[in-house]
Parts: sequence; C-alpha cells; structure tokens
Amino acid sequence: MARDLSSPERPLLLAGVMIAALSVLVGCGDGETVVTATRTPTPTPVSQEEAVKHAYAAALENGKRALLGPADQVRVVLRESHTGEELDQLVRDVIKTQEEHRAPTGRLVPHVGKVELRGTEAIVYDCLDLGSYGFKDTRTGEQLPRRGPVRAGYKVWMRQGGDGRWRISRLRGHEESCS
Repeated sequence: MARDLSSPERPLLLAGVMIAALSVLVGCGDGETVVTATRTPTPTPVSQEEAVKHAYAAALENGKRALLGPADQVRVVLRESHTGEELDQLVRDVIKTQEEHRAPTGRLVPHVGKVELRGTEAIVYDCLDLGSYGFKDTRTGEQLPRRGPVRAGYKVWMRQGGDGRWRISRLRGHEESCS
C-alpha cells in the first residue's frame, strides 16, 4: 500500500530521504547562518549495489544539509542527490519547511532491504528509522512534538547520471519494505 507523501510530514520523511559522505558545520554570526560541507573519506564501494546504497544514504544527509542552509542554495545542494520532478518537489518542500521556521534534529537511519539494478536505474527498498529524527522551532529552539511513524517503508528509484553519480528520481511510500 502506498503512503500519501503530500502530508505536512513530507519534508520530515523526504528531507532526510537524503549519511555518510557529508559532514555539516553550522555556525552563526551577526544573524547570518553559514553552512560548510566537507567530504569525509569513505571507502570506495565494491559493487554497483553498494554504490547505490552509499548514494542513497548520502542523499538522506544531503536533505538535512539543504534544510539547514540558506534558501537560495537549496536547489544547488539537492541537485547533488536528486533529479527530475523529485528534485523540484523536494526544493519546494524544503523552502516551505524553512519558512515555517522548522529545522531538523537527530538523524535518519536507513535499513535497506533490497536493491534492484537495471543498468543505470535502481530501485531501493528501505525501512527508514525515524526514531531519533524530528524538528525544532528555529525561533525558540524548542523541540516540536513528534508526529508520524517511527519506521517508514520506502521504494526509492535512483538514476545514474552521465557523471556516474546515483541520484533519487522518485520516492514513494512502501509499507512492505518494513515487513
């Protein structure tokens, strides 16, 4: 059964449905937020399936980085890990979340059950652990009440670009991924 991702929780579930390749440092000065991302050394994936899993995990963290960065950089950041209509929708969701003064806390933990490879396309089946992920109010710093499931199943389509990088091209709820 497909989960409706048009709810207010879409940014929570998608923003993260973006871990290992990026570290984020957020600092404040004179009311301005500075986001610096550095690539951390990661082992070279040993197979295409591992490369897809690695790109998917990195995309989760990339969504959080986009939420924490300036609105005018959201598309630039997300273009690293998303493509097509999924990129366009996620940009809108992230900007809306920022306008609502919400920032992510915690982390999303992927539990990839299976990867189907078909040339330059892949489908990832994930039971995403949302247990420690949430949002805080950026004006007050107060943690917002948690809504939604602790685990959520997803079917994620990924496409390998001409640059060899895997990017999320489509994402849908997929409860069977958590069974």
